[in-house]
Amino acid sequence: MSNPSQYFEVIADYAGIEGNTKYIPVMKGDVVRLIKKKHKYFKVEKDGRIGKIYGPYVLPDPIFNNIENSVIKTPNALHSLCTLTCYKINIHFRQENDQQAYQIRDRSRRCLHDIQKRGDASAHTKLVNANYARVLVIAISTASGSGEEKDEEIWIGLSSIFQFFSNLNKGKQYNPIFPPQPLLARRSVEQIEEEGGNEEIEAQLINIRGKWDIKVWVNRATGYL
Repeated sequence: MSNPSQYFEVIADYAGIEGNTKYIPVMKGDVVRLIKKKHKYFKVEKDGRIGKIYGPYVLPDPIFNNIENSVIKTPNALHSLCTLTCYKINIHFRQENDQQAYQIRDRSRRCLHDIQKRGDASAHTKLVNANYARVLVIAISTASGSGEEKDEEIWIGLSSIFQFFSNLNKGKQYNPIFPPQPLLARRSVEQIEEEGGNEEIEAQLINIRGKWDIKVWVNRATGYL
């Protein structure tokens, strides 16, 4: 495994700097991945977007930090995370409870995504054993919000599917490097099929609005299925 990521939780809404695309807006409760600290500003990644935020708006997140060293080594932890990604889906209570349930699902998916992105062959084996491909499909089919917010969530799911299957079919060419894993790829395709994932992914072809190039990512993802 490579060096673990460091995550921060946003403690207050930050709107960025109007007219300056180098700064990204975030909301209280968001979790961002640190890329670089520089004076008062942090360069971070959130949902695939990279930009700067003002340092006092964030605090280290103990849940996410060092996930590679803890989650991967903990028996059944990945299975539990995969279960939490579906926590109370389509069950609605008060708005506060709905938001808490969403945060649990969202943080669990982010955690799994980081393991996928930074994991070695052993980590990918554990992801497949935990039915991670099923999680990726469900993330698309249950995308919340509307307009650009929903499009962004679908885009993240589709790009994750593409990258996951690219690593399994072609191997990973950057740190950490590992060769193709055809057996894992085959099992993951079966998980997608069992969840009706092919139909769910292709259904996104009608979504051509906005800036997220969803149609492009549908074609990329289905290229491996």
